[in-house]
Amino acid sequence: MKLASILRCAVAMGWMLVGCSSSSSGSAPEPSDDGSAGDDGSVGSSGSSSSGSSSGSSSGLSSSSSSSGSSSGSSSGSSSGAEASSCSTGTLFAGVPQSTQDPSARAVSGAGIKSDPPLLWQTLVFSGTELYTREEGEVWGVDLSAASPVETKLAGTTAAGDTYDFSGASPCATANFTQVIGLGAMADGSLVIADYWANAVLHITNPTNPATCAVTVLAGNAGPFTDIDPSDSSTLPPVGNANGMGTAASFNSLGGLTVDSAGNVYVYDTTVADGTGLVRKIDTAHGNAVTTLATLSASPGPDKISNFTMIGTAIYAAGQDASNNSYILQIDTTSGAMTAILSGDSSAFPPVPDSTDPEVTGITTDGTNLIVAGAGYVWYLTLPGDLTLLAGTGIDPDFFPTGYDPTMSHSALTLALPTAVGSADEDGRGSSNHVTFHDGSIYFRGFADGVSAFIEQIACP
Repeated sequence: MKLASILRCAVAMGWMLVGCSSSSSGSAPEPSDDGSAGDDGSVGSSGSSSSGSSSGSSSGLSSSSSSSGSSSGSSSGSSSGAEASSCSTGTLFAGVPQSTQDPSARAVSGAGIKSDPPLLWQTLVFSGTELYTREEGEVWGVDLSAASPVETKLAGTTAAGDTYDFSGASPCATANFTQVIGLGAMADGSLVIADYWANAVLHITNPTNPATCAVTVLAGNAGPFTDIDPSDSSTLPPVGNANGMGTAASFNSLGGLTVDSAGNVYVYDTTVADGTGLVRKIDTAHGNAVTTLATLSASPGPDKISNFTMIGTAIYAAGQDASNNSYILQIDTTSGAMTAILSGDSSAFPPVPDSTDPEVTGITTDGTNLIVAGAGYVWYLTLPGDLTLLAGTGIDPDFFPTGYDPTMSHSALTLALPTAVGSADEDGRGSSNHVTFHDGSIYFRGFADGVSAFIEQIACP
């Protein structure tokens, strides 16, 4: 494991360190059949892009950070205005940490948020009083203003067999997606999703009103497609990396996304030629013009991105490389220039042991700084690069410790936060270590082979 070039210092009540950089190479994986990826749906602000052309795709990576700003809008940015630089207690918010159901059992629409079998809760996006999530080929919502919140399927149907249908534009009641990957919320409460096998970015309007909820295609393949078999390339929808207007643009292996306050969508993509990571921008105010904002590089890394968030006019991303180094990046939304706030192996993310990869794939914001997660830990990361441990014990990712009751409250630094790494609930596209911040709390999505999906609410402070 490559050692990072870092400056570390011990501080009272936790570890802190100053950002640094490292490099390596690698490639992005495909998702497993249970889907993955996404973002925290944070909303900031951004300038517009030129239509139908590449906007200065950048692959240069510097090793310091600047920009700050505040997050606004209706998703998982800080709605309370408080920073999350310390946390007190974690409490089970939703899901079932130790399900007694068959692993193939599916959540039931209309059931309570702690019902068994649980949802997979693959991405968490807050918008107004709603919490949205994705499960394979479906989008679900929870009305948190209800006295007893329930989980409701809003659109999509997970395929029963090995093939998928993609309906393209349709009413939500009859919509079919392949695997919903990225998920974000617009300022008006509508949703944006990325469909992995269809290579399309979609818009869901009026998601909480069954009578008027509708799906349209923002960019990529319009469809419809039937009998998509990932094991048979002849059945797959077209792929590409062309910039252009709306459905004239093309994508390949979409991943996480985020949305700014102006309605611009930023989504992770990969090149058809060799899987090089891209950040694509969709300018919804100018005909859904798709441009390539940034191109990742194997050296310096990272070569893939798992999740995004936004503060002001800057994108922040959690990325990785083939040597299992983790990166926290700032991406300029005008030039595409990338800056490493913090990067490296386990030594860059204490107290991750030397024998463990940090796998920092979760990222969100409290509106001022960043919250990142990996290897069973959650940290607070300032934009200058100072890291403070907030929660977690970094335990075995597959099982809870003997005697630990995950249904009970625990102090933040004693929380067991299992997450899948290279297991059935694949980690390459954003579900693993997924975090978001809302109204003074961090919401951590846990899942591993020995447990089932759940959400831990961590109060900060």
